[in-house]
Amino acid sequence: MRVTISKEVADALTYLHTAFSKTIIHKDMIPCKIFLDEKGTAKLSEFENSVLIPQGEKFVEDVIEGTFGYLDHNYMYTGRVTENTDVYGFGAFMLTLLSAMNPSLVDQLYKGSLLKLVEDGRFAEIIDPTVLESCKE
Repeated sequence: MRVTISKEVADALTYLHTAFSKTIIHKDMIPCKIFLDEKGTAKLSEFENSVLIPQGEKFVEDVIEGTFGYLDHNYMYTGRVTENTDVYGFGAFMLTLLSAMNPSLVDQLYKGSLLKLVEDGRFAEIIDPTVLESCKE
């Protein structure tokens, strides 16, 4: 179920980033902004902090806001919102969802040990065993 939710949220972000002449950036990809409809399909909600990047532009500058642990560090330091702002947030969301970790721990992983785990082929160590088991089925 969690893997399916991740894919559906990724599809929603892809749609927002590519389906319109202006790129829509959600800016706050946190678990409580994703809900399941009556069929169990993941839906992205709460677009009040979203921004539009005009066609032909790579970024817009905006007020820095969002949820610690899910904020793109480049956006935090520059105020520039790019597609990577959502990509970072989605990565943190996925780690939270698939590992069942607290978001602040996810942020710590991003700061160092995550890359080391991936390089060492040990990424599965942070994934919740129930997710790994469901992927075998």
